[in-house]
Amino acid sequence: MHQTRCVTWSLILSAGLHAFVILALLYIKSPTMHIPSAVEQQHMIVMLNAPKLQQEPMKEAKPAPKRKPKPKSELRQKERRPQKRPPKIYTKAQYPITTASNGLKNVNHIPRAILRINPIYPLQARALGIQGNVSVIYDVNIHGRVRNVRIVFSQPRNMFERDIRLAMHRWTYETGKPANNMIVKFQFDLKGVRYR
Repeated sequence: MHQTRCVTWSLILSAGLHAFVILALLYIKSPTMHIPSAVEQQHMIVMLNAPKLQQEPMKEAKPAPKRKPKPKSELRQKERRPQKRPPKIYTKAQYPITTASNGLKNVNHIPRAILRINPIYPLQARALGIQGNVSVIYDVNIHGRVRNVRIVFSQPRNMFERDIRLAMHRWTYETGKPANNMIVKFQFDLKGVRYR
């Protein structure tokens, strides 16, 4: 019991001595603050003589040359002339037209989807309750892989495009039936992702 009292008192004495030394060091090192009185606070006002600015004389702008008015008879003649344009005749179609006569043997030329993976709804969009629609045009190559994914419409922009591209590049179609400009529309709502 005597031993525990000695240890306790020695710890208290040591802690007190350390606290005293720390406070003494802080007191010695801290600079004294001098609070200036109202008499000591004097403001010095200095007046400078600024040189006078010289203004450059403004240059007069040259008047614009006057245009001669056209005689009224010429204006009336232009008004009287009827502008006749011949109707445009289209000899070639702007886009290739697919008909049975131009060599399509198989009417069902759209490849059948083998694997379609839905895009992942972005976590940030779901957390914020953001819903949207995205329209995509894409091509299918002869090996049945999706290529050339193009976003046609996206509302809101730059929210769902990345996930759509990642999912569509994993889609597979039947081989041997390439197709261009296929369209798919995605709808992102809080229930999930749907496509048509």
